[in-house]
Amino acid sequence: MKYLLVLVVAMVTQVYAMNNERTFDPSDPTIWHERPSVQNREEIDESCKMFQPSACPEAYDSQSDTQREKRRRDDKWRNNQIDKLGVK
Repeated sequence: MKYLLVLVVAMVTQVYAMNNERTFDPSDPTIWHERPSVQNREEIDESCKMFQPSACPEAYDSQSDTQREKRRRDDKWRNNQIDKLGVK
C-alpha cells in the first residue's frame, strides 16, 4: 500500500510536469549573471573616504609615495590609539 502511494505521487508529478510549459531554462546565460548593485554618488564618495585603497584604487594609485606613507602612518597612529584606549 505504501509503495502504491509513492508510485501514484510520482506519476502525478510526472503528468503535471509534462502538462506545464517550461519557464525556467538553466542553459540561459542571462539568469546566471549577477546584476551590480546601484550606488548613488554619495555612497561611493563615503566608501572612498573610509576604505580608500579597496573602494577607490584609482585614487590610491594617483597618490605620491610620500602621501601614501603619510596616510599609512596616520592609519597606524589611529589604530594604536584605538588599541591603547580600548575604543571600538
